[in-house]
Amino acid sequence: MRIWAACALAFGAITLTWLVMFSRLEHVRPVYTPAQFGVAENAFQQAATTADLDAVFGAPPDKARIAAMAEANTMDLYLFVPAYALFLFFGAGMLAGGIKRPLIWLALVPLVAGVIGDVLETQTQLRITADYAHAAAFLPVRPFAWIKWFGLALSALGASAICFLGEPKRPILGVLGIAPIVATLATYFGVLHISSLLTLGFALFWLPLLMLAMPALLKKST
Repeated sequence: MRIWAACALAFGAITLTWLVMFSRLEHVRPVYTPAQFGVAENAFQQAATTADLDAVFGAPPDKARIAAMAEANTMDLYLFVPAYALFLFFGAGMLAGGIKRPLIWLALVPLVAGVIGDVLETQTQLRITADYAHAAAFLPVRPFAWIKWFGLALSALGASAICFLGEPKRPILGVLGIAPIVATLATYFGVLHISSLLTLGFALFWLPLLMLAMPALLKKST
């Protein structure tokens, strides 16, 4: 199934490219360092009250911050979300051995939920930045963010199950596939207060999945 590996590799590389580009966008670069942008974007995703928005944009609101978030979330919605969704779709197909294998749905069903949550989250953020004077009417953002995180984490857990149940077995990647749900639960329940925990948890699975696509691409198609 080299076509699955080839597509996973291509969309994984595109996903990484867009991820790097966020902090280099025209309106983002003068306002935030890469680390600051990640923290601010996460805080925006967790916004539930106007006080939460004040913490992100200031009071009175900083127009430069609003422009930066508008630009970043536009890129998120139209470029980053489709790229990572396709990366994870083809990655699941690579692990399961194709769309006709029932095991693939362990990863795909929660992936769909996660992507829908991300789209709703990002659309809400764009409505807020487009009409900040009436931002309170669009709140909260937080529920959509957690639909996203839990959907994507359960998708990784489903991919982990494929690694253990499918053929060939991939136990190392299977263990790493547990990291996103651990990070998501720890963040949601406040067990650990680490701003980059979610990013780290997902990176521990997404990056090895991307690296797996390279040798898989070279294997004889079955």
